[in-house]
Amino acid sequence: FVCPEKGSYMAIRMFVTTRQAAKILGYAEKTLRNWRVSGEGPVFIRRSHSVRYELSEIYAWADAHRFRTTGHKV
Repeated sequence: FVCPEKGSYMAIRMFVTTRQAAKILGYAEKTLRNWRVSGEGPVFIRRSHSVRYELSEIYAWADAHRFRTTGHKV
């Protein structure tokens, strides 16, 4: 969309809850919670007790974990 103050285009950043992120990735919410502790999953944002995942980070994480065969990362 166009930012009226600057007259330029700005990207809209979309955030989802843990439940939504789990559905997108096909994992249980508990798995994402465990990954947050271990640092294994997608990057997340925490504000107070609220956790959100940016859609672009979810897709980037998923893309980084793609394989063509069991031994060949894409």
